[in-house]
Amino acid sequence: MVPDSRGITIAAVGDIFPGDHYFSLGHGMLSRTERGTLADLFADSKAVLQDSDLAICNLEGPLSQRSAQSRRAEASAFRGVPQFCDLLAGAGFTHVNVANNHITQHGSDAFHDTLQSLKDRNICVIGLADRSGNRISVPAISHVQGRTVCVVGYSSVPERYSSPPLPYAHFTDHGNVTAEITSLSREYDHVVVCCHAGDEGMSRPSRTLISMYRQFIDAGARCVFGHHPHAFQPIERYRDGLIAYSLGDFAFDLFWDRAANRTAILQARIASEGIDAHLVPMRFSRNYRVLKVSQRSGERFKRMFDGEVPVTTLTDDQYELLRGRYERTNRYRKAWYFLRNLLRGDTRLKLEFLIGKLSARF
Repeated sequence: MVPDSRGITIAAVGDIFPGDHYFSLGHGMLSRTERGTLADLFADSKAVLQDSDLAICNLEGPLSQRSAQSRRAEASAFRGVPQFCDLLAGAGFTHVNVANNHITQHGSDAFHDTLQSLKDRNICVIGLADRSGNRISVPAISHVQGRTVCVVGYSSVPERYSSPPLPYAHFTDHGNVTAEITSLSREYDHVVVCCHAGDEGMSRPSRTLISMYRQFIDAGARCVFGHHPHAFQPIERYRDGLIAYSLGDFAFDLFWDRAANRTAILQARIASEGIDAHLVPMRFSRNYRVLKVSQRSGERFKRMFDGEVPVTTLTDDQYELLRGRYERTNRYRKAWYFLRNLLRGDTRLKLEFLIGKLSARF
């Protein structure tokens, strides 16, 4: 077997949202993709992504012109279009995770359109459910530097839009995932796990999440890349592996939450002597570009997340207290952002969404 003197390099980022949020209908990612104004979305990221053997992201929504949603506001929100794949491919992404809680929001046709669009751009899809029944997730295998790299994706976030069997790899018992990782680690040189899990808005993982991800490493995974919380969380070097509890949002226009727009590319290098990791701090700007940050801001970000602070010092009660505080303050921020931007973009669709929400509540 060829020695991996250079090592295998992986660039990993968190959520990429290809659509218009309900609060950005008419001026979000979908609208800008259709107008052709997103050409520079990943301009500052290309060098790092393209210089890696594997570049991985989580796609938080389907890419299709079709939707199973009957109401116009619902059919227009949280859905990208196939040409968004050109941006992903042009940036250098090689692997896209689809195991998440928004990928089936617009129905099975939109889901399969997404898979076909990614395939047409030679982007590897991870996180598909294994229909053979042999595994939970279909493994994506790459041959790099004489080694076999197996990438799998999973989600534990409750599914709201589809009934079982789900088309993506979903679990409720992480013991089944741990057993699968053990099996894969015997079959392939390196196993990389992408997992959609955790609690939204939290900048620290819960003790439950810490235990689960460490068990994935104990089972044989070399890297675990988490996403879903919309906030960046600490990186941990655990035993012979690397855990990113949440890579946050890479391109997601939750502009009412500042933490959601502070992000980074995690560069990991897997070699025979171990794993090196490095953060490239970035930010998602209001003109819809993922930008490099200043050296000062970048160093501050690294100190916060690059293994220099404990993963958690919170008890379960403290964690739940912080979670409740976030949810309360976030509701006010969202409402204020919505009102301030109501006349921007497609106001009629935004009002339709608001009326629908109020009708459902009362």
